[in-house]
Amino acid sequence: MLVSHSITVKPPEKPSGYEVDWPIAEAVAVLVFAAGVVGGLVALLVWLIRRAGRDAEISRARAGWEAQQRAAYEAQRYHEEQAARVAAAQADFDYLEKKYGAETAGRIMKGEVWIGAPAEAVLRAKGKPDHVDEIVKKSKVEHVLKYGHRGADRYALRYYIEDGEVSGWEDKT
Repeated sequence: MLVSHSITVKPPEKPSGYEVDWPIAEAVAVLVFAAGVVGGLVALLVWLIRRAGRDAEISRARAGWEAQQRAAYEAQRYHEEQAARVAAAQADFDYLEKKYGAETAGRIMKGEVWIGAPAEAVLRAKGKPDHVDEIVKKSKVEHVLKYGHRGADRYALRYYIEDGEVSGWEDKT
């Protein structure tokens, strides 16, 4: 007769404290991963904010530097233009001084007009006339420089020039 025995094998018992509840473990793993992602995003956001601050600071510094450069350029240009004006005025004075003498040149440069002044003094003081009349006489030619046109042969100011010098004027202003 044959005897059959059945043997039951039990899995070894796990020590207490090692039991894992898998749904909770998965949730914890997801939370840890999410915390890592959120932490990474927060770190990225902080980096971006700091970079934006540095970029803004750099932009402000660059704008300040550019403003200083523009100001320096404008100052240099102003001084160059001023020097050119002074040089032109000096050349103009030298020309007038050579032609009329120092005193007359100085008065012309100031824009003065007087009896006996050269016609050039009127032109420099008042500019181009609105109209010029030429009166030819037996022994001389007279010019009338008219300024401030007010109507048919009406002018606010007339300068009379005889032989290249101011002989008088009418001011009806």
